[in-house]
Amino acid sequence: MFELFRTVGNNRENRAEDVFAVKDALSDFGFFDFGSNKAEPHGIFTRELDEGIKDFQSQNGLRVDGILKPKGETESAISRMFEKIGQRPNRRVFVPEKSSEFDVTGRMRRSEEMGKRREPLFNRDVLLSLADKYKPKPFGEEAIKKKLRERQVRLAATSVPVPKEKPDFSKQVAVQEKVPVPKEKPSILTGVHDEVVKSEIKNSEGLIEHLYKDTGKDGGFVTIGYGHKIDNVEKAKELPFEIKVDAGGYRKATPEEIEQAFRKIEVLKNANNTAKAYTPGEGELARQYDLDDLKLPEQEALRLLDKDLRGHARIVRQKFKNRGMDFDSFPPTVQKVFLDLQFNTGLDLDGMWKNLRDASKERNWDKAKQEINRPQVGKERQKWALEQLESGQEWEKQDR
Repeated sequence: MFELFRTVGNNRENRAEDVFAVKDALSDFGFFDFGSNKAEPHGIFTRELDEGIKDFQSQNGLRVDGILKPKGETESAISRMFEKIGQRPNRRVFVPEKSSEFDVTGRMRRSEEMGKRREPLFNRDVLLSLADKYKPKPFGEEAIKKKLRERQVRLAATSVPVPKEKPDFSKQVAVQEKVPVPKEKPSILTGVHDEVVKSEIKNSEGLIEHLYKDTGKDGGFVTIGYGHKIDNVEKAKELPFEIKVDAGGYRKATPEEIEQAFRKIEVLKNANNTAKAYTPGEGELARQYDLDDLKLPEQEALRLLDKDLRGHARIVRQKFKNRGMDFDSFPPTVQKVFLDLQFNTGLDLDGMWKNLRDASKERNWDKAKQEINRPQVGKERQKWALEQLESGQEWEKQDR
């Protein structure tokens, strides 16, 4: 378990033992390099450590302030990382030796009382010997970059545990074919874990397993899952729908059954009906128009959500780029709000959201809060957006 005794951060008290422990832990995850400074290792808070802490916080969806507090969220995140990889942090605690520098009461003697210059509590040679014992010697620049890349790959691999399978030696293959390794998908948003982004959208949208009409213009769109719009019946046929059988349970739906269910929904005009009205066997519209009991498995709904979010994120980036703004430089919480707007209403920066566009150019997120008004969404979703923008304003102040 990784544990601090006092707060570590820029302009903080920074107990030397805690500072060194933070450096040692972050170096295991590739966020700090003992070879970055010839004076290392030591228990002094440095600019490299400040940047390492902020990078770790950003990569793990934490508040980016460069500060670790005992029992705080950053300390807890580091502990969880060690638990995931099944290792304990190599914490080295430096205890100063008792000497004539202290009197019988424990008070440190002044230099004139001792008649000599007082030596530092933490001898650099001792720190160097410990570093040599527990850490490899500094690499060259290229080797350091390689090590950091390897650590990042290991760290990413621990985020989703993969069950180990026992090798099957019963079938020996004469020539082993090379299997291409799939490329890792880029993050949906910069500085925010994908699971955090998807979880918040899931909570806002909610999973609807059956077909329904949303409350959009022109009578709404046929929708499924977490707000996924189905453009036409051919697109619907590509999805692995299941249909309820008389004996109970579900089976795979045929293309004809999918088309029939889609057509019934397509011709309806949504007069601000909720998705519940389309619930097979229960909803008002479902009983009135005898809608088919067709549903989409949750796993497929999650796949569509991931695809939709990545597509919307690309659109948002391009919209801001066309107006001379770097979307990825915005605070992570602000990026989440803009993605939610694009997902929910469409982000028209020259129309409905032009005032929000101007506030973004100024990076004035307090002003942006006044422009966020979506009567069609729930109070909780609106409150969430305001809190994210407020957090973005604080992020801007700390970054300056």
